[in-house]
Amino acid sequence: MIKRVISVLVALVLFLAQLFSVSSVHAHGDGYIAGEPRYAIKPMFEDMKSRDGSSFYAGTLAFSDGVAFVDYQFIDKSGKVKFKYPGSSVLGYPAFKDGLLIVESVHGVLNNDGNVVVKPYYYDDVERIDIGILGTGYVEGVLMVKKNGMYGLISRTGEEIVKPQYEEIEPVKVYVAEGASTHADNIYTVGFVKVKLNGKYGLRDLSGKNIVSPQYDDISVYPNSVGNNKRFMVKVKLNGVYGLFDTTGKEVVAPKYREIGFYSDGLAPVLKDGKYGYIDQNGAEVVKPHYDFAKEFSGGYAGVKIDGKWGYIDQTGKEVVKPQYSPDDFIKNDPSRIKDPKDTEPTEPERLIEKDGKYSMIDRTGREIILNYEHVDYMGKNMYVIRSNKKYGLVDKKTGKEIVNPRYDKINVVTDTLFSVVKDGKQGFVDSTGKEVVHPQYDIFDQPVFQAVSTGREGLILVTKNGKFGLIDFSGNEVIKPQFDYINKFSEGVAAVEKDGLWGFIYDPLDIPSDWAKPEIEVAYSLNLIPEQFNYGFTSNINRVDFSRLIVNLIEVKKQKSISEVLTDQNRVLATNAFNDTNDPTILAAYSLGIVGGKGNGIFDPNGDITRQEAAVMLARTSKVLGIDNDGGNVTYADDDEIAGWAKDSVSLVSTIEDKTNQSPVMGSTGNNNFSPKASYTKQQAFITMKRLFNAI
Repeated sequence: MIKRVISVLVALVLFLAQLFSVSSVHAHGDGYIAGEPRYAIKPMFEDMKSRDGSSFYAGTLAFSDGVAFVDYQFIDKSGKVKFKYPGSSVLGYPAFKDGLLIVESVHGVLNNDGNVVVKPYYYDDVERIDIGILGTGYVEGVLMVKKNGMYGLISRTGEEIVKPQYEEIEPVKVYVAEGASTHADNIYTVGFVKVKLNGKYGLRDLSGKNIVSPQYDDISVYPNSVGNNKRFMVKVKLNGVYGLFDTTGKEVVAPKYREIGFYSDGLAPVLKDGKYGYIDQNGAEVVKPHYDFAKEFSGGYAGVKIDGKWGYIDQTGKEVVKPQYSPDDFIKNDPSRIKDPKDTEPTEPERLIEKDGKYSMIDRTGREIILNYEHVDYMGKNMYVIRSNKKYGLVDKKTGKEIVNPRYDKINVVTDTLFSVVKDGKQGFVDSTGKEVVHPQYDIFDQPVFQAVSTGREGLILVTKNGKFGLIDFSGNEVIKPQFDYINKFSEGVAAVEKDGLWGFIYDPLDIPSDWAKPEIEVAYSLNLIPEQFNYGFTSNINRVDFSRLIVNLIEVKKQKSISEVLTDQNRVLATNAFNDTNDPTILAAYSLGIVGGKGNGIFDPNGDITRQEAAVMLARTSKVLGIDNDGGNVTYADDDEIAGWAKDSVSLVSTIEDKTNQSPVMGSTGNNNFSPKASYTKQQAFITMKRLFNAI
């Protein structure tokens, strides 16, 4: 009997050892050697040729929605083949986006299990609604279709949202003027499409709801944010003048202005009768038009021009710096922005001016700060680059303080707080305090901005030495020593690498769970509660759509049924029109089961961060779907008064339900007996709560 018990225990230990050794690879938590890569898939794939004989570069390899295209087939992060590419030829690089793949040659659409969503040849054309530059973005959740020369919209499940009826459909692109590393980063969408019918433009949302009927000469959407409250305005043009709507379709300003600029700090510049003023959120004229030109506000101040001279006003219209500067005094060549070359207007809140070869800064109070250098130029958001005796340094834009004395042969922006420097033919890096975080030692790489961007995350920089690529962090540590022929952009926690002519994938060396989270995340992975496409970004905040997808996956795994079968069992029907801003079937299924709700007016906000109290409500409702019979206990937190009334019962419930394997509550205190109801929820916290709820019954 004892021998049998011992043999069982040994078998159990061996099983757990195998379980944790496998899962730790997927959670990339253990076995890391400083400077060396951790392979998801060791280099084994050759450069590829398309079936029609033309070649394309395998360096574009990247995971998307949990799969990557290699050798005419799609693999997961373990290297397992999920399915083969079905088209007769490969055009460009086939990649899933939003869980869908358009097979260009036959106009069909597949999901990332290889199943057909849109039958080939049903439409004359099917395409994503792309935004940005070189395919840097796309409208999520919908596809554009063409039939008989007219355009419409379908959902990611193939459901027709808008029948083909428009001459044109294009995404509403919102441009953000400041704070982005590249021009492409300045572009995003807000859930609307611009439609054209009989030569006139209108606006619809992604659920197909009509916002503004096609009756205008042009239409656009731009931000109108105040503090943390993100809002948008719809600008329309009719007979040469502009007006405004809000995004519900309510008219705010009838078309009457020759131009309406962007809202910033709650105000927007307008042009009427040849003069500029400002209107507020409700369309009221706060500053009557009397300036020759007016810029958008930034930091509470805006540049205005009258009689050919520039000054500044505050949000009340008071002239804090009376117009006194000529446009010729301002430095125009700002490399941190892409602008119309004809634009001669100043763009910065703090202005850089040049008079008689002398450079000065003027702050918002009109104070001039003399800069005694032979040349001064813009350098990103926070710094000026200076030159003295043919050497370059950095000056803080706000204070005029010299941060880096002129001693480098070249300086470029990497991020707002990190700069690439060149000295004696080698490249290094300095931070915004002037500290040389990396002594110049690497081969010169002429696109420093894209060094940071190419990794797909801040915190890693692509560097080269002796012709080999490696990665360093912002402190200068070599997290991966230069050893690869190329390292591609990180995507979903992994990056393609080339070595000796073969391609493989490495894990992001900085993307690991916190030490306290590793054990339970490994178990969650072994239970199939963490889909491959979510298995990265552990410490980042999870958004509402991904949390919903985790919950639906939990239900499917626990019940060993598809979500459609679960809906049928509970006599529920998928609510296809529940929200205006998403058609995601997972969200709709969770809504139909009573697990998720919206934020009012048909808004779900799929990409918004989920708060801890919102997570608690969704988990509590999920427990009922799973059949957990527990009404909760009388749990009190120190910050109980901060928990919303609609969340109190749910917080008590998830604080009472326990994981039977370790007696941990599904959700508990964040420290000092606080629940922190309004704090964001991280991916690793979400993974752990899925595991605990799974083990609660």
